[in-house]
Amino acid sequence: MKVDKKSRLIGQIFSVAFGIALAKTLYDGGFHYHAIGHEHTVTAASAPIKYYFSLLWYGLVFAVATYVGFIAKSK
Repeated sequence: MKVDKKSRLIGQIFSVAFGIALAKTLYDGGFHYHAIGHEHTVTAASAPIKYYFSLLWYGLVFAVATYVGFIAKSK
């Protein structure tokens, strides 16, 4: 797969951002989100399906963005 310079830059930004989010989620043992003025915390103990699905999602987006941003050849 060959990508242009703009796609490569966007891939690099997303790779770094999702890498940080994935590391933060793993380090904290959960993630937080806000919905209508309330902060919700999701951990492996409170909602294991949602927690592991989020880890899977972060990992998948991180892998694709890393490929596009750093591994794929430029045009």
